[in-house]
Amino acid sequence: MKKIRSIAIASIIMIAGAASASAQTQSNPPATPHGGMLQAAGDYQIEMVTGETDFTFYLMDGKQKTLSNKEISGTVIFEMLNKTKTSFPLTAAGNNAFVVSMPTESVYAYCTVSLIVNEKPVTASFKNAKLSQKDIDHGHQH
Repeated sequence: MKKIRSIAIASIIMIAGAASASAQTQSNPPATPHGGMLQAAGDYQIEMVTGETDFTFYLMDGKQKTLSNKEISGTVIFEMLNKTKTSFPLTAAGNNAFVVSMPTESVYAYCTVSLIVNEKPVTASFKNAKLSQKDIDHGHQH
C-alpha cells in the first residue's frame, strides 16, 4: 500500500512539474536575436529594438540570420495616437542595423517599416508595446 501511495505521489509531482514548465514556456515568448519584437515580412523577418531615443531594425531571413544592410533603403511611418502620420528615412548603421530617432511630437501607436530589398518592398508593422489597445482606441495614453 505504501508503495502504491509513493508511486501516486511521485506521478502527481511529475505531472505538476511538467504543467508548470509548459506554463512558463507559454508566458515567456521565444528570445529574438537582438532582444526586440519580431514580425514576419514575406520571406523575411524584421526585428525592432527600442532604445532610449531611437529604434533599431534588423532584416533577417527565415532562420533569424541578420542580413546585410548594404544596398537596402527604407522608411518608417509612425501613426500617432491622434491619428496623424509622420515618415522618417532609415539610416544604415553598424551590425547590419537600420536606425531611426523616436518621434518627439506625439506618442506613436503603430510604426510600419518598409525596406526595399532587391527592388522589392518588405514591410512589417509594430504596435507600441507600452500602450494598451484601450489607449490606442481612445487616442490618448492613460
